[in-house]
Amino acid sequence: MSLLALSITAEADSGLPEGKGKDLVEDTCTDCHSLRRVKIQRLDEEGWKNILREMIENGAAISSDDMKTIVEYLAKNFGPDRKVNVNKAEADEIGTALQLTREEASAIVRYRKSNGSFKDLATVEKASGAPDKIEAKKALLEF
Repeated sequence: MSLLALSITAEADSGLPEGKGKDLVEDTCTDCHSLRRVKIQRLDEEGWKNILREMIENGAAISSDDMKTIVEYLAKNFGPDRKVNVNKAEADEIGTALQLTREEASAIVRYRKSNGSFKDLATVEKASGAPDKIEAKKALLEF
């Protein structure tokens, strides 16, 4: 496979939402981190700024203009109010979004794999074993 084909495949596999800053995130953050690590965090603008400042302190070469663009992209697409699709997300993303334990989030994924897609809130609550936590975060769920 050619280098160009590998590059195109890697970009298609990133799963990052389109938008201004996507390329910067892919190019800048993946030098040291997986995009999975970026995608599961749910930080507000200040939280992302702090992460980028730490990256710069550790040697990342990020201009102030690029930092602003990256922070805006990440806060918009990976902020604390971003919904999580319980029929597609991995356990770590579900757990982070809904503030579930690893076991509770894994139970949701196991149920989904065994029984198919979730169609309603009650089934997610039952599958998780933590109905009160799911109820408290139901605004962040999507099917």
